[in-house]
Amino acid sequence: MAAPKVAKDKYMLQNDEEMGRLAQQHPVLKDAMGGSLIPPPIDLSGSGRRILDSGTADGLWLRDLQTTIGPNHEYIGTDINPVVFPKETPLNTSYAVQDINAPWPAAWVNSFDLVNQRLTLAGGGPAMRQVVANLANLVKPSGWIQLMEAEQIIASDDGPAMHQFIRLMADLFKSIGAGTSYAQTMGRWVEEAGFVDVQDKLFDVYLGAKNKDKKLGEQSAMSTAIAAKGLINFVKSESGRSL
Repeated sequence: MAAPKVAKDKYMLQNDEEMGRLAQQHPVLKDAMGGSLIPPPIDLSGSGRRILDSGTADGLWLRDLQTTIGPNHEYIGTDINPVVFPKETPLNTSYAVQDINAPWPAAWVNSFDLVNQRLTLAGGGPAMRQVVANLANLVKPSGWIQLMEAEQIIASDDGPAMHQFIRLMADLFKSIGAGTSYAQTMGRWVEEAGFVDVQDKLFDVYLGAKNKDKKLGEQSAMSTAIAAKGLINFVKSESGRSL
């Protein structure tokens, strides 16, 4: 199979089912993190905080956070694909088109109390280190950056379907220059950007029958199946060859 070349403005999982997949995935990830969207000890009390969600898609993470901590902050979501932005937005919420590989608006530098990005970094390919540096540059002094990425690890009790899915993910990420170890490396990149008190936390995400919550197990299985389908279609379209 020829290695696919990724256009910088193309989202790997862009398809009609993607927003549904993200909606199924969100509660699974949140549950794995103990029900919290922000595990670090970030003080978001009061009002007037500025919060950025990079790779926001339809803004589900932002909306959930706003429900949790209230509307008295400024919420900004960015994504490469504006088609998925909600037509109606809550108070103090806005969306903007932004490629993580492109320069960010100069006016945003040192302006955010919290910058969040989840399962998006691989889109930076071989430039992931610079992507992290650019995100870090948006955080104001005493602010926080939160990056969440998956480790491509096959557990001993995973079934054949999960083995195949992990191998597919690993092969694709290698082909676009992202590799498979960036989740273990991004903490160092954040430190190189000048941050202190950098914390690495590992959360176990249980998929399918391994999740003790039946509904979450079903949601995780569905989101993984849709992701696998999207990745296969992406590789086919980029390589021009059959798998």
